[in-house]
Amino acid sequence: MDADAACPTTPQIPEGYKLVPIDPTPEMLKSGWAENDVSLTLRWKAMLEAAPEVKV
Repeated sequence: MDADAACPTTPQIPEGYKLVPIDPTPEMLKSGWAENDVSLTLRWKAMLEAAPEVKV
């Protein structure tokens, strides 16, 4: 088996998932705190929307 074929260089990200930093960025934290009067789910969504985009 070709070693390059066994180790893809582009991660496979399933639909509905998003690659985000391990530690939230300042922008993510700010977005989460801005949503403090709503549910945790909406806060999480705001933080994900503020996450930096990763080119894969």
